[in-house]
Amino acid sequence: MTNYSCQQTIAESRISTASAEFAEKNTGDIQIIKKYELPSELNEISGMAWISKNVFACVQDEDAIIYIYDLKKAEILNRIPFGEKGDFEGLTINGSTAYVQRSDGTIFIVKDYLKPKPLVKEYQTILTAKQNIEGIAYDAKNNRLLSIVKDKEPGNVDFKGIYAFDLKTLKLKEAPVFKIPASDKIYQNAGLKKATFFPSGISIYEPTGNLFIVDGKQAGLLEMDTKGNILKVYSLGNNNFSQAESITFDNAGNIFISSETGKEKAHITQIEISK
Repeated sequence: MTNYSCQQTIAESRISTASAEFAEKNTGDIQIIKKYELPSELNEISGMAWISKNVFACVQDEDAIIYIYDLKKAEILNRIPFGEKGDFEGLTINGSTAYVQRSDGTIFIVKDYLKPKPLVKEYQTILTAKQNIEGIAYDAKNNRLLSIVKDKEPGNVDFKGIYAFDLKTLKLKEAPVFKIPASDKIYQNAGLKKATFFPSGISIYEPTGNLFIVDGKQAGLLEMDTKGNILKVYSLGNNNFSQAESITFDNAGNIFISSETGKEKAHITQIEISK
């Protein structure tokens, strides 16, 4: 065997080893790019938004605190209290304003959230704890927030609604702007355990306006277009995510998903969807 052939074989062996390392982590169209373990203080991240390179804003289930976390430094840079304890399930950012979703439908608007004393206002909505609201996204194009039902749609078992909170009127529209089928074979066909979907986080991919929604119970990811059509459902792999709770994009379009502690430590994971 020539030296070149030997070197090629060694290189191929290394590639094979690397591929084997990630084979268990990758599921179909979803590839794990990098996984960042989180400190124990952030064991229950339920909402997350990208701010700048390597830096994310996060909320936890029970703490009315916005955490500013640097992935690269593996360090909490700041803690910003904004109210009393509660079941906080979503976070999104627009410039200097943070929006936090509580599971009973209440929305907190935190203006100048990075300053020592941010201005905080809360808004009640028609949604309640029965719906268990587990996600919020800022929709820049339509100047609104999108809140998503996880459990029981009010008065309807056929779908789970995505509701719009108008940032001009500061009111939630009574009818959902989008509907996720409560039961559909598409979920099991994608590799999820059940023929239903349990939304736990939502984000908008700005270049297309498409919605990306994670299912924490089943480690799923749903992509929906601007008209509410489901484009595809992906399995994230239960071994990769103990409980996927939130999703966000950076300015380059990279996808990040947070997962609470479970079989493994809590983490933020960068993934890639194969085209």
